[in-house]
Amino acid sequence: MRPFLSDVRYGYDARFDIYTYDPQGELVNTSGSARSSMSSAFASLLPFSVSTLHELTPASGDGLVGDALKETHTLLAGHWPENAGEAVLILDGRNEICDMVLYQLGILPQQELRSLTQGEKVPVESARKWSYGELLGREFLVLTYSDYFLQNEQGEFLDKRDDRASLNGLLEKAPRLTVSGIVRSDGRADFSNGGLGYTRALTDLVIKRTLASPVVTAQLQDTNNSVLSGLAFSPSDARDKAHNARQYLAGLDEKGKAEFVYQALRFFTGGLMDEEQTENTGKGSSFSFPRGLSPGSLLAMMRAFSSAVNEARSGDGAENLESSAAALSGFSQDALARMDDAQLAGLLDRFVSSADDAMLAILYDGVIAEDAATLDETLDALGVVDLDMPSSISLYFVSFEDKEKAALLISEYNRTAAEGDRIVYTDYVALLISSVTTIINVISYVLIAFVAVSLVVSSIMIGIITYISVLERVKEIGILRALGASKKDVKRVFTAEAFIIGLAAGLLGVTISALLIIPINSIIHHLANETDINAILPLGGALALVGISALLSLLAGFLPARFAAKKDPVEALRTE
Repeated sequence: MRPFLSDVRYGYDARFDIYTYDPQGELVNTSGSARSSMSSAFASLLPFSVSTLHELTPASGDGLVGDALKETHTLLAGHWPENAGEAVLILDGRNEICDMVLYQLGILPQQELRSLTQGEKVPVESARKWSYGELLGREFLVLTYSDYFLQNEQGEFLDKRDDRASLNGLLEKAPRLTVSGIVRSDGRADFSNGGLGYTRALTDLVIKRTLASPVVTAQLQDTNNSVLSGLAFSPSDARDKAHNARQYLAGLDEKGKAEFVYQALRFFTGGLMDEEQTENTGKGSSFSFPRGLSPGSLLAMMRAFSSAVNEARSGDGAENLESSAAALSGFSQDALARMDDAQLAGLLDRFVSSADDAMLAILYDGVIAEDAATLDETLDALGVVDLDMPSSISLYFVSFEDKEKAALLISEYNRTAAEGDRIVYTDYVALLISSVTTIINVISYVLIAFVAVSLVVSSIMIGIITYISVLERVKEIGILRALGASKKDVKRVFTAEAFIIGLAAGLLGVTISALLIIPINSIIHHLANETDINAILPLGGALALVGISALLSLLAGFLPARFAAKKDPVEALRTE
């Protein structure tokens, strides 16, 4: 495929946030991925997301702006980015930006946004204007996902994105992103709402900064344990699983522990009483145990978890399971409902302190394991990007023919490859052409229908005109026949007349169309702001149209001419 390509560009899902300050000095997360006022204000109101940050199509190699993007955008002020620390503000074709993007970029105050979302009346001007000088040089602060994790004195890495003091400290040392230019989109790029355009060089910088961060370095050095939670990624025995369970539960706050109590109770009692089977069969309770639990271990958990289940203390046999389950279920619905988070957290702490490794291992497998992050998930949360695994690959071709050949090669490969190895691709040019072709075809079919109707009507009118001519020239027909003209000669007279009418009409129509093309092209150039788009009338098409007009007229005059040829000469001469 390489001979068909002009360029190959790899896209990576780099994870970072861009912050700025609004006119009132309030901190704004422009990406909205963290807990910012923008995300909280619009998260429950908008059925869609407004894209604010756009990676600009890079030039090959340097990661800056490529010529392809410069062709679709006009530089209004400043200059194109020259390094990773520069960006451009993108406007639409009318030099405007969507108001939601203005709030996200911190150009408009967040307090006004909150007031609007709360239904308060805010005096808002119908159109706000800024000079280029007010927007050029505006600074944004870049933080990678790994920047949020700071190491404490115990060597643990904690997420500090919700700690305002720590966040302010991070922002003071964060890389700056400056608006170096303001550009206007011509509508051919997918930046219809406007926004902030950064370079691929910034993406590369974020990837390198993430890999060099202390938390990622520590995690890559220890691939067996999470540096965020302290949990082992793949605990092998009951002791390791119990250690993971204690670590996990120790890291929960009161609310998290209270929620975990309910999860644990559902796990303990979930398999004991199959209510659906009991209801369907009417044969009483049926018993099944959660995986890894025996009757003895289940009852031991019940004792350790709550002293309220007194029935479970009388023995270790399965005969006490029904009453134990009922008591525990009633306890979860009644007693727990009267406990606050602190009491539930204390209950869980007493259970953990009294439970042995076997109990905690079963609890880990049944409740905690599914929520425990793997190594890949942890690295993803830290924003680590594998350069060998791009999120997208963009292929650029010299010509449409090369694109079709490459698409054919991919299709041939997919036919023989396994399902997991097949290449899924999106041909943007084909989609665009397909959409445009569909629109053009619909318009063409409508125009063809109108033209067909007009041709039928015009043919009927020519036939009527020829027939009227025959009626008005009956005596002339008789004279011609008396002078020796045959039926064919009379037929040719009227056929030729119809043909001349059609030929003259075709020439007149083509001439008028050719003259109208001049003002039509002027209007197109003015509206599209392009001189490359022109309406034309090809010479071959013009000649074909004249021929069709003459042929249809000839066919329309056939019946009236035949009617004239059949006139009796004697009767024709008597006609006044």
